[in-house]
Amino acid sequence: MKIENKHKGKVLKMQYEGWEGFKSGAWENEVNVRDFIQNNYTPYEGDGAFLAPATENTKKLWAIVTDLSAKERAAGGVLDADTSIVSSLTSHGAGYLDKDLEQIVGLQTDKPFKRALQPFGGIRMSEEALEMYGYHLDPKVKEIFAKYRKTHNDGVYDAYTPEMRAARKAHILTGLPDTYGRGRIVGDYRRVALYGVDYLIAKKEADKKAMNGEMTAELVRDREEISEQIKALKQLKEMAAIYGCDISQPAKTAKEAVQALYFGYLAAVKDQNGAAMSIGRNSTFLDIYIERDLKKGLITETQAQEYIDHFVMKLRIVKFMRIREYNELFSGDPTWVTESIGGMGEDGRTLVTKTAFRILHTLDNLGPAPEPNLTVLWARALPENFKKFCADLSIRTSSLQYESDELMRPLMKLYADAGGKVITASIMHKPWNGQTYDAFESMVTWLKKADGAWYFDYTVFDKWVEFMMSTGVRKQISCFSMVPWRLSFQYFDQASNSFKYLNAKPGEAAYEEFWITMLKSFAQHLKKKGWFEITHIAMDERPMKDMQETLKVIRKADKDFKVSLAGTYHPELVDELDDYCITIAERFPPETIDSRREAGKVTTYYTCCSEPRPNTFTFSPPAEAEWLAWHSAKENLDGYLRWALNSWVKNPLQDSRFTAWAAGDTYLIYPGARSSIRMERLTEGVQAFEKMRILKEEFKKKDNKGAIKNIEKILQMFDERSLGEIPAATAVNKAKEIINRY
Repeated sequence: MKIENKHKGKVLKMQYEGWEGFKSGAWENEVNVRDFIQNNYTPYEGDGAFLAPATENTKKLWAIVTDLSAKERAAGGVLDADTSIVSSLTSHGAGYLDKDLEQIVGLQTDKPFKRALQPFGGIRMSEEALEMYGYHLDPKVKEIFAKYRKTHNDGVYDAYTPEMRAARKAHILTGLPDTYGRGRIVGDYRRVALYGVDYLIAKKEADKKAMNGEMTAELVRDREEISEQIKALKQLKEMAAIYGCDISQPAKTAKEAVQALYFGYLAAVKDQNGAAMSIGRNSTFLDIYIERDLKKGLITETQAQEYIDHFVMKLRIVKFMRIREYNELFSGDPTWVTESIGGMGEDGRTLVTKTAFRILHTLDNLGPAPEPNLTVLWARALPENFKKFCADLSIRTSSLQYESDELMRPLMKLYADAGGKVITASIMHKPWNGQTYDAFESMVTWLKKADGAWYFDYTVFDKWVEFMMSTGVRKQISCFSMVPWRLSFQYFDQASNSFKYLNAKPGEAAYEEFWITMLKSFAQHLKKKGWFEITHIAMDERPMKDMQETLKVIRKADKDFKVSLAGTYHPELVDELDDYCITIAERFPPETIDSRREAGKVTTYYTCCSEPRPNTFTFSPPAEAEWLAWHSAKENLDGYLRWALNSWVKNPLQDSRFTAWAAGDTYLIYPGARSSIRMERLTEGVQAFEKMRILKEEFKKKDNKGAIKNIEKILQMFDERSLGEIPAATAVNKAKEIINRY
């Protein structure tokens, strides 16, 4: 039901009954759940004393689940399975654990623990999974999906090259692309509760109506996809109606909100062909509805907890048919129903609410469980009571996950905001042999199995790259180093259950074998992630012979790998290196810079370590940090490489000296994401560099030779050999005064 708020005969806004009592915002006129939450949630800094124990209904329901779980294990892992009814939103009638006891209803099929038939991922997968547990696929279904319906698996195999197929058959490649389905599925199921399905359909129909113009392949695909979305939303309403629920309008109560959200998730479960079914971040959202009902006196805390207990109980019993290969890859019966809890908002408010406690409390009321994955977004600024609650729960249940990027994000944001372009990653232990204060452990796990085969784990590397990209740094990934300073390579040896070291030089057979194996695996992984084109195998200050031998190994592993070097200028390497960085004391021939730029290669210079000015030491004149970018513009280079950002000594605010290098050489910023005057001046220099680049492009288009000549004249001041005559501050101030006239 819609309510029209009127004032002096004029309609002020349209509001749904379910929105009564909520604070206004952009969310009322557009699908914007975040804005709704930000305007309406109540942060909670108290403890868990308010929490209610499990109700009798909850205990009885959980006893049913426990009994069914035992029977399932006794049956060999699957209690029941569909063999002929293909799963869809409306394929099954209503199913219950116990209708009279359940506050939140809905099952994947018409019976609890009965696994659905989902052949859209691959008919062979479905058939194999069923036969593994003693079931047989209906021949009619097999015929339809083998002859008339293309599955996801068919598409994967069609895309495979002959080499890929051979590698897959020989078990060199894992079966993830064709056993994992479409991977991780994460939807915003909160929309169903906040807006109702009719509102969402209307929005989608408006989007489709606006899709006009030439019927390109992209437009045709977009219109078709939106049509499918509208169809799915209509089926979602039908699915809810099977259980006697109307989700066409926004939820009016907390119970309706939990139920509608769960229906959205259940629909995804029924219609999916992926392995991981994350549910997202819901505690803060649901808390708004629960707190509204509590204030109105519509529910008690016991009822609120019961809603959450039954909701989580349903998430725990999401199950799929899995093939043998999948079961060998993953233990248990994982669905990765990740629920993210807590964290801090961008405005400084905690996102912890009472419902964050309620969801975590299910580990007490229902007992520990691996699903859903309850993941606490950890931050030092979280309320102390919540942190203590989580710590206690972790000790007692071992069932919580924690994630946090709060320490690194503000640091790396400073780098990104300053114009940082490159993600630096370590693919081998200690590439710089103690040059830095930090140890620099490898982001890639090197494991030599007992049978002699190599295994590489890229989990940490992936998380680091994804994190850096989330800060805005995404132009290049530089991976150090195939030639660490000690030429000693650490790996874990499974046969001896210990770490071992390989000491090998470029040009030696052991070195080549070691690295070709890794680089081939690394290239495959990067291509799968879509990062290969921006990834560089990076080295610094290596002798010419080592570089040439290393390049041979890289090209043998994958001829398309990009390579970077910071070191001495060698004409022989100009065409080989995609990113070439030399010291300030050297010069690239101007024609070399131009030809490399035309070829899409990057050419820069760097400063570090040695004391001759200009530099960015703590005792350097601050203007020199800004001067460095102007020098890069003067040399017509693509940028400036500064070798360290936050490799701090023990307490840089009290003593900035480092055992190896001059004070401040290893860092530009301070702990706590505090910038330095050197960092600020460097950032100003980068901004000036970009301004000059834009100006020169504009002047070139307009054939304004006089302006270009004037800029070139200004830049001649930025030569390190003339710093004694023209101090950095003088050069920078004069140049900025002139350039800012444009």
